Amino acid sequence: MNIHHDNWSALLACIGKPEELDASARNAGALIRRREIRDAGTLLHLGLAYGPGGMSLREATAWAQLHGIAELSDVALMKRLQNAVDWFAILAAQTLAARAGFTGCTGYRKLRLIDGTAIGAPGGGSVQWRLHMGYDPHTCQFT
Repeated sequence: MNIHHDNWSALLACIGKPEELDASARNAGALIRRREIRDAGTLLHLGLAYGPGGMSLREATAWAQLHGIAELSDVALMKRLQNAVDWFAILAAQTLAARAGFTGCTGYRKLRLIDGTAIGAPGGGSVQWRLHMGYDPHTCQFT
């Protein structure tokens, strides 16, 4: 599905009901003030456009304004996305657990999914940071 606008309501329905998303975002501290971003679905839409959608912050805010999704600056979007990191992790864990039909198991070997990447400054040829992430399906948590 194209997260940039087409079929957004169908994708959102796969993730959860709007009121459940609003409650989980509020509980995670991702959606405290509702100025430019009116609900959790809008915040998720912007986060997906910026992250996996490949847009820069400026592109994401211009795109959101063009489609009537939200009207905010790139700095405001950056702050909102920084506050939503824990909520995005919760959504990802819940979605992965639901898709796998995984409720936890005992007596089996421990499974962890791990990935990493090297990050460098734009224009620089050297690696400045290494980012590693692990996912534990038993606890449905990222590490």
